[in-house]
Amino acid sequence: MTEDVRSEILKDWYPVLLITGFIVFDLVGKSLMAVYLPENPTVSIGASALRLLFYPLFLGSLRGPKFFWTEIPVTILTCLLGLSNSYLTSVLMILAVKTIMLQHAETAGIVIVLFLVVSLAFGSIIAWFWVT
Repeated sequence: MTEDVRSEILKDWYPVLLITGFIVFDLVGKSLMAVYLPENPTVSIGASALRLLFYPLFLGSLRGPKFFWTEIPVTILTCLLGLSNSYLTSVLMILAVKTIMLQHAETAGIVIVLFLVVSLAFGSIIAWFWVT
């Protein structure tokens, strides 16, 4: 994402500020787990699937109407992506282990982490092809 954005005002600091915003809101999302943990896994899975809407929104901010080409929409989207990323990842990892029988909880936790690591690696590979 930071390869495709440009700012006349912030210049080289714009990608740095986007990454910082993502990381700060990622921390906020993880901290929200102490405030509210939804009990319904279906709602959490649905909210996670809704995150696919970030792709066309980011694409619109890069190639859409001129209003979306400014720094504000991209910064807001980046912060919302960081917030939803950490919060929903934490929620789904907790709920997945809580919804199965106790004797399978440890195995489920290992499988969840395995799939998380594989998906992160797969996402990194896709991002590498995106940039090149």
